[in-house]
Amino acid sequence: MKFLLKLFIGFHVFMYRLTGGKFGSEMRGFKVLILTTKGRKSGKIFSSPVGYFERDGGYLISASNGGGASHPS
Repeated sequence: MKFLLKLFIGFHVFMYRLTGGKFGSEMRGFKVLILTTKGRKSGKIFSSPVGYFERDGGYLISASNGGGASHPS
């Protein structure tokens, strides 16, 4: 199951970038952005789709691990 989730996330990020955000910028009514970070120890680049909301003239970003019991990376 973990493999399928990683595959889906990779596909989502790929399509989001390929279409300039036209595909994948919204899921189930939530706005989505691609958050790109660099690993502190490994130096590897990680990109993850995360939800966000506009709030008080700024943005609130939510990383929820899809509602799973464990914390997101």
